[in-house]
Amino acid sequence: LSLSLSLSLSRTHTPGGQLIRYVSWDDPQHVQRMRSGQGILIKSVDRIIEKLTRSYHGDVAVILDLVRQCIVFDTVTDILGAIQFMCKDPDIQVHRIKNRLSTSYDASLFGYRDILVNCCITSKTARQLRLSGHVCELQLILRQFMDHRTLEGHQR
Repeated sequence: LSLSLSLSLSRTHTPGGQLIRYVSWDDPQHVQRMRSGQGILIKSVDRIIEKLTRSYHGDVAVILDLVRQCIVFDTVTDILGAIQFMCKDPDIQVHRIKNRLSTSYDASLFGYRDILVNCCITSKTARQLRLSGHVCELQLILRQFMDHRTLEGHQR
């Protein structure tokens, strides 16, 4: 990324649940974890079944967040820069952007706001691995909302 962003990709909690630690997107240890697949978040089977029965009438084709990752930003300008970067990248195919920062979004349902980007990675490597058609979800969230997001909401 050529953007001057203060990005983070994960957070951890103490057993008491209060300590939040963000990991920089370009931290060498984080990059290695992501490349090895250790940093990839996969939705639980229970949550998939819940969404299928409650919202999707059993249609598995509409599950777009089986694999997801969260990126934390300091400003809305940073989020917009990242979205523009993704939309211009020839190796990323953006399918949907859901703006839950919009004032028209009812945040009382979930208690936090973010922007969801559903996309496919279409690079040569992704095509060789036959993953280029797999839709994943990026959750773009402001640090102030992430700090207040409940652990329960994050795990859902």
